[in-house]
Amino acid sequence: VMVGPFQSPLPMGRARLQLLSLWTSFHLTTGSCSGSSTFCAGETTQSGCEFWSGCSWSTSNSGSSASCTGSFSSCARQTTESNCNMWAGCSWGTSSGSGSTGGTGISQSFCFAKIDGSYCNGDTAFTCSDGQIAGSQYCSSGNCQETGLQASCGDPHFCSAKTAGSYCDGQYVKVCSSGSSSVQIQDCRSAGCSEFTRGSASCGTSNFCAAKSDGSYCDGSVVKSCPSEAAEAVCRGVDCQASLVARTASCGSATFCSAKSDGSYCDGAYLKTCSDRTQTALLYCGVCSEGTMGIAECGTVRFCATKMRGDYCDGAVWKQCDGSSTPRSVLFCEAGCVQWRTGVAGCGQE
Repeated sequence: VMVGPFQSPLPMGRARLQLLSLWTSFHLTTGSCSGSSTFCAGETTQSGCEFWSGCSWSTSNSGSSASCTGSFSSCARQTTESNCNMWAGCSWGTSSGSGSTGGTGISQSFCFAKIDGSYCNGDTAFTCSDGQIAGSQYCSSGNCQETGLQASCGDPHFCSAKTAGSYCDGQYVKVCSSGSSSVQIQDCRSAGCSEFTRGSASCGTSNFCAAKSDGSYCDGSVVKSCPSEAAEAVCRGVDCQASLVARTASCGSATFCSAKSDGSYCDGAYLKTCSDRTQTALLYCGVCSEGTMGIAECGTVRFCATKMRGDYCDGAVWKQCDGSSTPRSVLFCEAGCVQWRTGVAGCGQE
């Protein structure tokens, strides 16, 4: 054993043990790279990981291994902490002997550990798939009903004996497919649902488009497209306004985009997309905010800019962030938005 001028030599046994310890530590230490950057998951060494801003390296020694565990098959396929935490029902941690550390899974989404199907949670019907929320429908009438693994606003089995078409189930328009129990639902709210002929239902007045030219019109609080009778929107908090000359209608101003450059803007609580001085999209936000000219968003502008991939609550707005500053999807939660854990959120109640 070589020693420096100010070192005392180690006894041979201790030197061998120390060298063995260093060798063992070097060969049995493993680790993973995780963090907010998209580059983290691809790095397999500590130096490569720490090169990227937002990435950090975590290690586990012999007898301890980090892994993604949970109630679903998707958990075992995740090899990094950041990917693991993207999945409801999965938690990242290390295990050593009979003990474990890391995520406890106490705070999970509504669908955690549920069999695939749909369920009522208060006035919201959730569709669950592989432990995750695949969809939700708020029942403004407060009549979410659940039978077996089927839940719906109104009767869950409404379409089971119906031929293809649209029908009224109370205040809901339900679009049924022949021979299928699946259903598309539109909530007509205070405008009500009406059927002109069997299999032809719409929000608002029946046969509203009978004497009208092609275009959009106000049927009370309903923005209705003619001649299809399709309800484009049921206005909330504002009146439906129409421009008879242009044959257009909207919640709020019907001519809102006529003087606007291309982009997205707030018209009260509504987010409107303008293109070529024409309104091309309308979305109710509850709260709408504007940033720079032509950039607006439900809730907070650029909310996703500082978020990892996943689902988040921005007040009462449920947003799906994909790594960019603009959310992939946005939904106003009438019953409130719940953040079950980082990256796992949805409409409904705790």
